[in-house]
Amino acid sequence: VARGELAEWLSYPQDSGLSSAHRLRAATHVAHGLAHLHHAGVTHGRLKPSNVLVRMHDPSAPLFQVTDVGPQPGRPLLT
Repeated sequence: VARGELAEWLSYPQDSGLSSAHRLRAATHVAHGLAHLHHAGVTHGRLKPSNVLVRMHDPSAPLFQVTDVGPQPGRPLLT
C-alpha cells in the first residue's frame, strides 16, 4: 500500500501524480471527512494538503483521509 501526504501527490506533474479524477475524489473525500467531524462537533482548524493522507490499496481508487485533528492553542476542539 503506497502512502503519503496529499501535498506530495499534488506536487507531481499531472501525468505522473494524481489524475483529474483522483483530484476530484480527493476533494470529495476531504469534504466528507470534514462533514463527519463537524457533525460530531469537532473543528479541524488547520486543514492543509499535508494533513490529508493518501492510501493506495487500489491504484484506481485511492483513499484520502483527513489527519492531524487535535486541539489548537486558544481554540476548543469541540464546538
